[in-house]
Amino acid sequence: MLAGYQCPLRFFLGIPCPFCGMTRAFLCVLEGDLAKSFYFHPLWPIVLGIIIIFPLWKFRLLHLSDKWIDHGAFAIGILFLLCFIIRHVTHSPIVQIDFTKGVFHFFSYMNI
Repeated sequence: MLAGYQCPLRFFLGIPCPFCGMTRAFLCVLEGDLAKSFYFHPLWPIVLGIIIIFPLWKFRLLHLSDKWIDHGAFAIGILFLLCFIIRHVTHSPIVQIDFTKGVFHFFSYMNI
């Protein structure tokens, strides 16, 4: 974890998001440990591709139609949702739901 950083959704509700593990995956890539990066999040190469392609498209160095962008974004969203579901079904320790670790659970016992 980066100097105490935690996913906001997990921090407040105790629920991981479909991107949980992405930061750790990229840190492993920077360290050269690709196997571990896929453990933390198997879709990190897609995000890396988006990071590379988006500025090229935005500054008109890469020409993509709006239809291609819309369909691509939809397909990537479905892919992330399916990956998230599979990680839950297979009980990946990266995406375990634990409502007791969320801040709102803590406040519920304080009667605020």
